[in-house]
Amino acid sequence: MDAGPNRTCPICKSRFSIEEPGRDRFDVFCSGRCKMADLGHWFTDAYRIDGKPDPDSAPDSDFDQRA
Repeated sequence: MDAGPNRTCPICKSRFSIEEPGRDRFDVFCSGRCKMADLGHWFTDAYRIDGKPDPDSAPDSDFDQRA
């Protein structure tokens, strides 16, 4: 029996149906665990966007200095 359109989780590579009850059809992760693992990759700079840093968006050098 066909479970509907399937996707592959980018973290654990398991297949899942987007038509399962309670599942958001725009969800790309198979579980909350994989969703949190992906977020952790962004927080630890495991994922990076190619390109040179924008000098206008660089943090101020005196941001951490206390008065």
